Amino acid sequence: GKYLLELAKSEESEELFKLTAEVEKELRELEEEKTLLDVNTKFEEELREVVKRDMFCKREKLRVLSYVMIEKMSKGNDILISMIRNPDSARPHTYI
Repeated sequence: GKYLLELAKSEESEELFKLTAEVEKELRELEEEKTLLDVNTKFEEELREVVKRDMFCKREKLRVLSYVMIEKMSKGNDILISMIRNPDSARPHTYI
């Protein structure tokens, strides 16, 4: 994720700038969420479950935002996008 952010910062697209800002925000929030896992309370179990679900959603959002950023930076290169989305299908099939 952080390497992708560095690549995106070299681009001059306004749309890519907004995506980069959103990814950075989500990464920050994900780190902050981790601190809630250590809170001692009567509702610790419920809090932990909610935080874990929220972290899962944030990771999924980051994954999709990464796909969008790659699509924008590659200018819609379908081969690259298919390699990222389905790495198994992008492998060459060699037979001996």
